[in-house]
Amino acid sequence: MDMKRRIHLELRNRTPAAVRELVLDNCKSNDGKIEGLTAEFVNLEFLSLINVGLISVSNLPKLPKLKKLELSDN
Repeated sequence: MDMKRRIHLELRNRTPAAVRELVLDNCKSNDGKIEGLTAEFVNLEFLSLINVGLISVSNLPKLPKLKKLELSDN
């Protein structure tokens, strides 16, 4: 499953601002980059991107409340 689709499923009819935790482990990244995650996730505190094939996090949006970022096995 690609990352954009997984984010859509994880929202579960919530707005991005309502999400505090997002687990995207084992999703496929597009060209080794984060895809579908926007600055609208202003209250996100935990983000897990384990084993998604990331090469770069340069396009990680500003997430002011982010406390923990998991990036192992990339």
